[in-house]
Amino acid sequence: MVLSTGGGTPCFFNNIELMKKTGTVVWLNTHVEILLDRLLKEKATRPLLKNIDDKDLKNYIVRKLNERRMYFDQADVIMDNENNISLNEFIQTVLHA
Repeated sequence: MVLSTGGGTPCFFNNIELMKKTGTVVWLNTHVEILLDRLLKEKATRPLLKNIDDKDLKNYIVRKLNERRMYFDQADVIMDNENNISLNEFIQTVLHA
């Protein structure tokens, strides 16, 4: 089974421990500029972001990444997602973790 979660999910209620007990945790470490581009397009549908000015969104993303890093760093596999990785590359990396 594969489960994709939002970025805050591992940060609450000992979720990171539960995730690690039940499977392989993968953090796709995506560059801030890529996240910014994605989130600017989706901002209206994201309750935590819809009231943040576009010009302030990058700082918000950086702050959230810094707050969450201690949880993300506990992932079993950390993949830098600077470029789009292929599904095959992703699978091979996770299987060999």
